[in-house]
Amino acid sequence: MMKIEIKGLKELQESIDDHIARQIPFIAAKSLTMTAKDLQADLKHEMTDSFDRPTPYTLNSMYIQAATKAKLEATVGFKTFGGKGIPAGKYLLPQVFGGVRPLKRFEKALRSIGVLPSNHIVVPGSGVQLDSYGNIPRSLIVQILSYFKAFGEQGYRANMTDKRRKSLARGTKTKQGVSYFVSKGGVDKFAAGIWARYQFSHGSAVKPIMMFVPYPVYEQRLDFFYVMRKSAEKHFEKNLKETFGQVVGSGTSKGRRQ
Repeated sequence: MMKIEIKGLKELQESIDDHIARQIPFIAAKSLTMTAKDLQADLKHEMTDSFDRPTPYTLNSMYIQAATKAKLEATVGFKTFGGKGIPAGKYLLPQVFGGVRPLKRFEKALRSIGVLPSNHIVVPGSGVQLDSYGNIPRSLIVQILSYFKAFGEQGYRANMTDKRRKSLARGTKTKQGVSYFVSKGGVDKFAAGIWARYQFSHGSAVKPIMMFVPYPVYEQRLDFFYVMRKSAEKHFEKNLKETFGQVVGSGTSKGRRQ
């Protein structure tokens, strides 16, 4: 989170015309809010350069708290509420400061049933066709959670029955059958993770879907504070002059008409 504020406003008001002085808090508040929006846009652009195909959820993960005449301070930060997903304020922190990322919701579900080992996370296996953002498709994640009955009490109806699992393994005339199994790695010939066994009319094939790897330690990838500081230096003076000109010009025009 970054805050932009103005100091020395009282001294400025005392040194200029009374009419303009009364407008200073409004001018300052509007300029700060405009600058916060510029900061948000610049950081969004930085994300597209720093991350590989960031999702709209990530790009829209920032919020702005506008400045007011009573509180001459505008704030730009990451949202701390993510609805059904992980809040950006949590999963982007390792990208800003470095460190270990938090578990994703589906990883927590797999951990809770003993499928995902402790101190491990999930990465896509080579057998997965990733979505346009380079992630495991949501539909596949749901199917795997359902297959291993990883949904909790609130979602237990989504867990797959044994009958449904057998049907999925058989497949149909237009869709190949598939079943999933977990490998712990080690002496197993399969690396640790979740694998899919696809059934064909003349045999079968096994492909890696979700691989279990130890927690990686991320280096800083998003220089949040540097981008914010440079953006504020670039935009604030321009926004202040623009707003000041609009307000003072408007006041002068009204004075002429009177």
